[in-house]
Amino acid sequence: MKRRQLLRTSAIATLTATLSGSALLGCVAVGGPGTVTLSEAELNTLLARRFPLSQRVMEVADVNASAPRLTLLPERRRLALAVTLAMRERLLGKRFGGQLAFDSALRIEPSDMSLRLRDVQVQSLVMDGPAGAAADAAGGLANRVARMLAERVLEDMVIYTVDAPRAARLRQAGLAPTEVNITSHGVELTVAPASAASRSVR
Repeated sequence: MKRRQLLRTSAIATLTATLSGSALLGCVAVGGPGTVTLSEAELNTLLARRFPLSQRVMEVADVNASAPRLTLLPERRRLALAVTLAMRERLLGKRFGGQLAFDSALRIEPSDMSLRLRDVQVQSLVMDGPAGAAADAAGGLANRVARMLAERVLEDMVIYTVDAPRAARLRQAGLAPTEVNITSHGVELTVAPASAASRSVR
């Protein structure tokens, strides 16, 4: 029993040092849950590693998403995100771009101890270039493409995954990330006995 408690304390401390480079935030009871906080800056660093993204959408446009920006929305328990889009319409080869804004909740995937976007919702798409009939047509296509991109690519996107050696240490200690919550200080991950049910942001 004492060995398992020591393993749990060590595993949580190792994970915390990996995520935030600091001592474990808050008091962790021996054998009990611990909390690790990822700041907004750390989240932006993690998200930037996933971009740029290139995707063919609906067989009508090639899309490149880059320069992600993330902001905490603790009052809504969500994240606000924005990316720069560059699109090429495949039939005529026309190119256009803009700024896509969306928000998302978060969830933990127990199988690989990853933190993922959940319930992605497009909030706005601002197109570059002048107004007019051609711009309206391009905007209509861009809106359809943006929504498909959100549904097929951004939904369930992995922001962070516990690396294999640390995941092994957590499993050996009978621990896992079990809950995620968005606060004004950052995204809080609760590390607790793996028997606890994994939950999304409440």
